[in-house]
Amino acid sequence: MQLKKSLYGLKQASRQWFAMFHEALLSLGFIQSRNDYSLFLRHSDTCTVLLAVYVDDVIITGSDSAAIKALKSYLHTTFSIKDLGQLNYFLGFPISIANGQLFLNQSKYDNELVNESGILQGGSSFKAPPIPLPMNLKLSPEEGKLLQQPDYYRSSTQLCLQAFNDSNWAACPTTRRSVTGFIVTFGGSPISWKSKKQSTVSRSSTEAEYRAMAQAAVELT
Repeated sequence: MQLKKSLYGLKQASRQWFAMFHEALLSLGFIQSRNDYSLFLRHSDTCTVLLAVYVDDVIITGSDSAAIKALKSYLHTTFSIKDLGQLNYFLGFPISIANGQLFLNQSKYDNELVNESGILQGGSSFKAPPIPLPMNLKLSPEEGKLLQQPDYYRSSTQLCLQAFNDSNWAACPTTRRSVTGFIVTFGGSPISWKSKKQSTVSRSSTEAEYRAMAQAAVELT
């Protein structure tokens, strides 16, 4: 038995859906961005329309409301879609527009984390982490003088992106999985770091080092 179309839930389904959606947009004169394959643009002498797609969530914006309305009408007749109106949420991000500016925040995600952890309710599942700082520490008047002009880079500081990585081969005695550790610095200041078990078992220390190096390279790019 051979299927005539993809079934929902198959690993090929999302790819087939995007291919069909991509073909439909190209037929309307849209161009796929080379920098972001999920972004489609259509320019003309009178207007510009942009469309961003994430799986089956779509954002449409442009300089002409009539062109946007025509595009939405075409999508309604071609696909089974639901128009949610003015953009308020996308991928969990609350979105607001004020004074000609667009604002995105993760307050909804933050509130969900706070509620799940029970921090505000004082739940028994939440335990305050120990803070290894000396108590009753008295600062001297000279403390602030050591950090004068923190917004200036010294001429001796190289403003470059660097990454350092290492691995601990077969660190876990149960699974024999190695541990990857890396840190990324910009201008000498750390901006990203991680220490995590590798997803697969490395058969040698060399393989573990290569996996750690690849993970650090991915973080850089």
